[in-house]
Amino acid sequence: GIESLKQGWNDFEDCLVSRCAENVKADYIITRNSSDFKQSIVPALTPKELFDLLANHDNLWYQEIDF
Repeated sequence: GIESLKQGWNDFEDCLVSRCAENVKADYIITRNSSDFKQSIVPALTPKELFDLLANHDNLWYQEIDF
């Protein structure tokens, strides 16, 4: 909490998400607003960027489903 306040982010919740992602050693933060995470150590991707990344891996398979 206090360390998040010291980092000077515009949005406190985004800072907390970034700090949590660091703590769990996440590879990415997936968000519609990746520009909100420019200060983050953990890179932020949009869902489209994630699916593009997954499409470039031969050993991964995914399928989009309708709800």
